[in-house]
Amino acid sequence: MFSISLIVALVAFVFASDKPSIIKNVNCHTIISLFAMLLVLSGFKRENIFSPIIKVFSNIRNLPLLSLFLIMCVFFSSMLVTNDIALIFFVPLTIEIFKKSDKDNFLLPVLILENIAAIRGSLLTPFGSPQNLYFFNNTSINAFDFIKHMSPLCIMSFLLICLYVLFIFRRNLKEKIIIDLEFPNISSKLNKKQISYIALFICVVLAIVLRLESYPFYIVVLLISIICFLIDKEIFKSVDYFLLLTFFCFFFFSNCICQNVTIANFLRNSINGREYIWVILLSQIISNVPATIILFPFCDGKYSLLIYASDTAGLLFILGSLANIIILRLYKKEFAHNIKKYILAFLKYSTTFFAIVVIPGFLIAENWQFI
Repeated sequence: MFSISLIVALVAFVFASDKPSIIKNVNCHTIISLFAMLLVLSGFKRENIFSPIIKVFSNIRNLPLLSLFLIMCVFFSSMLVTNDIALIFFVPLTIEIFKKSDKDNFLLPVLILENIAAIRGSLLTPFGSPQNLYFFNNTSINAFDFIKHMSPLCIMSFLLICLYVLFIFRRNLKEKIIIDLEFPNISSKLNKKQISYIALFICVVLAIVLRLESYPFYIVVLLISIICFLIDKEIFKSVDYFLLLTFFCFFFFSNCICQNVTIANFLRNSINGREYIWVILLSQIISNVPATIILFPFCDGKYSLLIYASDTAGLLFILGSLANIIILRLYKKEFAHNIKKYILAFLKYSTTFFAIVVIPGFLIAENWQFI
């Protein structure tokens, strides 16, 4: 993805007429916001912030109930700590539980539902996914209105995920599971580092939601970075800098397109009235985050169609969302020989989920605009 973004940015820059203005207008605020989120969430990963949850589900003996609990952990945690962090924590744990409990035959549908849960849970908040963060930083919509607007999709997805779990385990509702795992050094209490990272995360969220101006915001991010360095300088190595560079390149590319009157008018005329389908289709080629960045300037205020489509596009095919790539890579580490089965399971569950929600999402977005 970074390679593609770099190539298209360089090609577009070569043909740009006003190069200084393109560089000047790159959306650094969103990139720095994302950096702050990724930095603090790297601390979440290193300190296993969610580890107390293990204490809860380690006592669950009913397989459908345990599966639903794991899926909902992803669903609700993705609203707060982004969908990729939720997947990175819960997916390896789910794989380990199902492998050691000899329940591999149920693993694939549960993993796909965790993927769906990450995509559909994260859509609720401005900081649940990179595209939501970009969208929020580039509009005047406040956090309350954003959450209110996204709540129909979130509630619909929650209910549908529950129905999917019932469908998967319809013949095994009383299936038992014995969790044969060791959980050393897991405490139900948070330690000082974990509390520090949670406090820093709250600071990042407040800085985003309160829309701090550039310089105050940069000072807050600088202070957060210094504190993170003092706590554990190793977390800087865990930040996904390629994701940040990908953002930069697509911002760059978008600015180049906007500057070219002919291309800009063509896109605006082509997209007008077709925002929903354009975002979904383009996302299947370059994923939903860059698709949102590129098409945002040409949606003429039809923000509901843009963000609803972006948060739905990841359900259609693997390339539709970076979250899909993350879970595929996590699965491949353990089951490299079963990738075909994973893709078929994705098509069976995620694509049918997409087919169910795509039209209601369009109808809601069409009739209930942000502005």
